[in-house]
Amino acid sequence: MKLNYNGIRDYQSYWKECDNLTREQREGLIQLSNELMKRATEKDGELDEITLLYPEDFKGSHRVFSEFADCMNAYVSIREEGGSKISGWGCHHEVKVE
Repeated sequence: MKLNYNGIRDYQSYWKECDNLTREQREGLIQLSNELMKRATEKDGELDEITLLYPEDFKGSHRVFSEFADCMNAYVSIREEGGSKISGWGCHHEVKVE
């Protein structure tokens, strides 16, 4: 799956102006999205093999790390060696029960 750079920039603009987010959330979400765009650029825009690691790639709160994954419809999983990771970009969707 290819990263939609314009969509990420739209998110960043929203986060910068959103009064409902704390300063920590705004800065963290923008930092994580910049890291995602950087890594995607290195892989010709492909997201499939990209993971972001906590705390290696993000020194902020784990809550913000998880919120970013939620915004990106990605999975957060616990790593055996400690910390967690974001992967499965665009794959996390709510399951509807009938």
